[in-house]
Amino acid sequence: MKEPKQNKGALSGSPPDVSSFGEIMGHPYVNEETFKGIKHGIFGFRTLEEARLLCELVSSQTNDPIIVGIGLIELMVNAIEHGNLEITYDEKGLLLKKGIWQKEVLRRLDLPKYKNRMATLMYDRSDKLINVLITDEGDGFDSEKFLQNQTQVRKEDSSGSQYHGRGIAVASQLDFENIEYLGNGNQVRVSILAKE
Repeated sequence: MKEPKQNKGALSGSPPDVSSFGEIMGHPYVNEETFKGIKHGIFGFRTLEEARLLCELVSSQTNDPIIVGIGLIELMVNAIEHGNLEITYDEKGLLLKKGIWQKEVLRRLDLPKYKNRMATLMYDRSDKLINVLITDEGDGFDSEKFLQNQTQVRKEDSSGSQYHGRGIAVASQLDFENIEYLGNGNQVRVSILAKE
């Protein structure tokens, strides 16, 4: 198996510095027009709401913000729930089946083990392309194995897995020019056509 290519540029896959987290997310005047002027940035997100707001800003800079937003939010939520909060695939199935998934996410966000964990979105925009690198602080996963076995697991599993597991598949089939998992799977890089 070939090792993924490592780009030496801004989206090289190395963990970003998030010391400036909140500078844009907490600013009341950031909107699609303001965000349009941003060419490079690193943005932290910890909660589902922060992920949603950041996803809306990034996807607003594409030709198809709704479709791009669907794929991007799936990847960002995965970074929070599976990466930073260590909710396993099987646990999520059971939580969804019981209707308490969001409650468990909120509970774990307050636990000492997880409350300082931050996911990041590294943003790099050129005239025609937006490159995004999403990184979480989890242990990662074997993305290739997961993608190969996803369909079979859903057919055989009765633990509630049929209620989820679509995030990676959805993101892979949507309006991304490229999607690539890096290192141990706790980073995903996507390329999206920028709004003309």
